[in-house]
Amino acid sequence: MKNSTKIFNSISQTADYFLTTVSKKEVYNQLELENRLKKGEKTQEPILIINYLYDPADSSNILSTEPENQINIADPLEAELSAQIVSFLKPTLLHNPFRPSFRLGCGTGTLLPAFGITLNPELGNVPAGFKSIDELLAMPEPDPVKSGLGPGMREQIDFIRHNLDNYFKIQLPDMQGPFNLAHSMLGENAFIIPLEQPEKFHQLLERIVTYWISLREMLITNIGPQYLDPLYSNRICECSVNLVSSGFYLEHILPHDLKIAGTTGPIHLHHCSGPHVIETVYTHVPVSSVEAGYIEKTAAGSASVEKVLALTAAEKPPVHIGEELPEDFETAKKIILHHFELCRERPESTFAYTGMSWRGRDASRIFTLHEECSRYWNRHWNM
Repeated sequence: MKNSTKIFNSISQTADYFLTTVSKKEVYNQLELENRLKKGEKTQEPILIINYLYDPADSSNILSTEPENQINIADPLEAELSAQIVSFLKPTLLHNPFRPSFRLGCGTGTLLPAFGITLNPELGNVPAGFKSIDELLAMPEPDPVKSGLGPGMREQIDFIRHNLDNYFKIQLPDMQGPFNLAHSMLGENAFIIPLEQPEKFHQLLERIVTYWISLREMLITNIGPQYLDPLYSNRICECSVNLVSSGFYLEHILPHDLKIAGTTGPIHLHHCSGPHVIETVYTHVPVSSVEAGYIEKTAAGSASVEKVLALTAAEKPPVHIGEELPEDFETAKKIILHHFELCRERPESTFAYTGMSWRGRDASRIFTLHEECSRYWNRHWNM
């Protein structure tokens, strides 16, 4: 049976409900866990996230047993933020930590409208079309304050700061990376133009990086240090680099990644699981943290936790694991505990997993798996 529907009439009422709810449950704020680990403190709970694969046709989805909260707020921005606050509680249904942090922008497409690229909201805000290199270079360079989604993100930041205290944080949007953005603007021509018109491609990436840096600086200034969630604040995504060679990366992309790293400091590297990508980028760009984990269906293979740990053994940066788990729960447990042991010398590491064959019907077993792994952590790490 579903719980009774809750009606929210203001953002302050929603925030009060959220804070009251988390204070009554044994749940964990991921931001607080991260801060403690950065200080070298022990934590009772690992930063461990275990999920099943969401299927909208799955009638056993645990979220379907939750009340259908009603946001009775006329102002669209306040209504959207209230809905986000309620959604912060969803991870706790599987014993996962919650993160009270608002997301800006429109996902991977956030920076594209500043370059005249239209987004398709029905398909997750992917580009609705591409432009030629000449069209992109003929446009005026985008202004972070006035172009694209910049004004809307500033409005959202101001609204959050005005209505909520800094218990709630604000993340930078998904900034992607220079080549990912060029690929999204040019389509498949992003692989041809560097070979046929390298100077023009270099000019485009220079424009992208200039805007990337200035937008980041503007947003960080507006968010302010008390509200800033460091998640993604120094991340470069190299997904499309999986589709080119290491030589192509070194010649056409590396100089632009280095320019970004020169302003952000060492980067968080999202290599989209690609083994040759992490090897190439990690060797040439200063890196503060990396991702790792087995993913079955990838464009260029998968960088295992063992491989990434070996590659980064000298510097020992935190590793953020994202891995697909097998159907058998006992095997899944062994994998997670094995990763705990592998990362013992990387105390700021995080562990995120998805059972690709699991569905809502497996929620109770996932909850139990999470508890068993947490107890192991508490016994063997929190000593």
